[in-house]
Amino acid sequence: MTPQALRLHNLNEILKRFDSTTALAKVCGVTDAHIKKMRLVGYVGSRAAEKIEQALGLEKGWMDTHDQALIHPVEETQAVTASVAIPPKVLETAPSVPQKTVKDTFSFPQKDHDLIHALCDKLLLNGVRANKSEVIRAALYSLNALSNEEMIGVVQSLERVQVGRPRQTL
Repeated sequence: MTPQALRLHNLNEILKRFDSTTALAKVCGVTDAHIKKMRLVGYVGSRAAEKIEQALGLEKGWMDTHDQALIHPVEETQAVTASVAIPPKVLETAPSVPQKTVKDTFSFPQKDHDLIHALCDKLLLNGVRANKSEVIRAALYSLNALSNEEMIGVVQSLERVQVGRPRQTL
């Protein structure tokens, strides 16, 4: 097998572990079109191979090796345990068709804002790149999946923050 054929084979093996080329592209920080072009043309350059290895936490040179099991992108101690799964109710509430995007502003205590960044980092350690908006949206779907009593308990446990913009003094 030629080095290019091997890289292409390994790219296809990696893709089997993702829902789509878009999901892999998001994790690797490239466009979906870039992944599709590599597959169509049959060429995975050394920079692209290194970027994929780095994004997935694979050993340097993994894309150039043959008959090697896919190395899990995260060390076991950092990974979310297999027993933690997305509840089916959460998946049912998530829209499958892209919706119109609405921009809005919110006020957070600093520790909650830090928590959003920590969750983004935690997801990244587990091979998923998510922005702040995606983390908040995931929390909304999770909150929606709770019973009324659980939801009320979570909301009542939150620290109250002053809403609106601070007054401007002249």
